[in-house]
Amino acid sequence: MKQRFGRAGKFAFHCYVCNDSYVGFDKEMAIEVEVLQDDPARVVAEYSKEDLDAVKGPGVIQAMMAGEEEEESDSSDDNPEELLKKLEQAGIKAPEAEKIRAAKEKHLAKEKAESLLMK
Repeated sequence: MKQRFGRAGKFAFHCYVCNDSYVGFDKEMAIEVEVLQDDPARVVAEYSKEDLDAVKGPGVIQAMMAGEEEEESDSSDDNPEELLKKLEQAGIKAPEAEKIRAAKEKHLAKEKAESLLMK
């Protein structure tokens, strides 16, 4: 519960906490809150732009949901050849690159031989 009080003083609430799964776990209690006047010497901290942007941005769940949508639309990460090309362009040598190329060439040769036999 979020509540802003416009004035100082004592405020009384009656709180009911209900559990929909277990009988007997419900709780009922009286709560009294004392609101004090603002402290005139209070220093309000300045927040960095990065912190303010993080607060205004999507929450954890929304960010995860947005990430899943992006993953579904971007299939280039599933293609090892594309990943190897990106690594080579970045100047990174992947030890698996030669193995993948050799396996691909072997697979293409096998397909070509099978297609010749079928004719």
